[in-house]
Amino acid sequence: GNFTGIGDCNHCCHPPCHARQNCRTDLCAYCLRACGKQEKSVVCYFTNWAWYRSGIAKFRPENITASLCTHIIYAFASLDETTLAIVPSDSWADIDNKFFELVTALKDYGLTVLIGIGGWNNSAGNRWSRLLSNSTARTAFVASVITFMKKYNFDGLDMDYEYPGCPQGNRTAGLPTDSENFNCLMSELKTAFGEKYLLTAATAGGKKLIDECYNMKELCQIVDWVNVMAYEYHSSSDGETGANAPTCGTNSSWGAVETVKYYINEVECPADKIVLGIPFYGQTFTMVDTSPAQFGVPVSGPGTAGTYTSNAGTLAYYEICLLIKSSYNYGYSPINDSYAWSGNQFISYDSPTDIIRKSCLINKWFNLKGAMFWTLDYDDFSDACGCGSYPLLTTLNQELRCLNSSRIQCY
Repeated sequence: GNFTGIGDCNHCCHPPCHARQNCRTDLCAYCLRACGKQEKSVVCYFTNWAWYRSGIAKFRPENITASLCTHIIYAFASLDETTLAIVPSDSWADIDNKFFELVTALKDYGLTVLIGIGGWNNSAGNRWSRLLSNSTARTAFVASVITFMKKYNFDGLDMDYEYPGCPQGNRTAGLPTDSENFNCLMSELKTAFGEKYLLTAATAGGKKLIDECYNMKELCQIVDWVNVMAYEYHSSSDGETGANAPTCGTNSSWGAVETVKYYINEVECPADKIVLGIPFYGQTFTMVDTSPAQFGVPVSGPGTAGTYTSNAGTLAYYEICLLIKSSYNYGYSPINDSYAWSGNQFISYDSPTDIIRKSCLINKWFNLKGAMFWTLDYDDFSDACGCGSYPLLTTLNQELRCLNSSRIQCY
């Protein structure tokens, strides 16, 4: 049915919004525990590069807590520039250090393990357009994927080409036929996979990318589900502080609710084929002035790179909670969710409170298939902040899989 009146931001489950939006207080109690009778999927992305980090940030397959995931997507394999076949992206990690073997061994604990292909870096250039536009190359690619999955013991493929028809968001970089040919490739993969392998796709969360880069209605019909990247709605390139992944949007910008409603009502993607993406990292900003520290103020650029992740503009959750624990202020906005600040630095991020709110969206408002997150190594897996290991992922499991443990109290 049409979800226009369900899951809108007048029906929210966080008390601070009541005065602002006259929210239904009965739904707040209703959403205090989101888990229901049907256990939801929790799709965990594992990256093969986090082990190159140092200290508390070093993440290997042994750091995965299998009981907290229903599915793991191994990020990433690559599309070879020359052969247009699927290949390991880092044979030193994947094969020599046995990461493929170690991650797929978690299937013994009941997990389903997929190989992801693409990612932001591997989506650049014209390799994907060359593959998509050539039916012979597509046939060879499908065969290479099946051989790859058999050889390395994967249960399926997650297609993470960002994005069909507009590589890395550039509408002029791809071919006009890429979107339709992408669905041809996905259909050919699905036919070849049959019932033996899963086929999923990581898809955009913003309206412009959904409309310009995909035939999303058809894609939803082909795949087993879509992993919707409902984050990076704002960054420092906007020229002002903004929310990385707000639960609810505003009159001028989207949040997770608007994305899900668009997928269901406009794209006509079945709710049980939608897995909502949640970021375990924050977007950071360098403000022009140190006061006021709030959303919507001018910025001069991205925030300072993290001690461990070393990327200006983003911080892992464990880096954020360590900053708050040491010196940063933090707060919660019913419109923009969690944030932290110190001096001219401003961070928009997802806290356990936001995980609870989004779990309500998944389970109660829209009855989606589940949640995915980017990534395992961004959570505080080593308990550096003293809130317990995997505070965000544990909260997600409490809400979506009724994990019986105490509420996480963290920043």
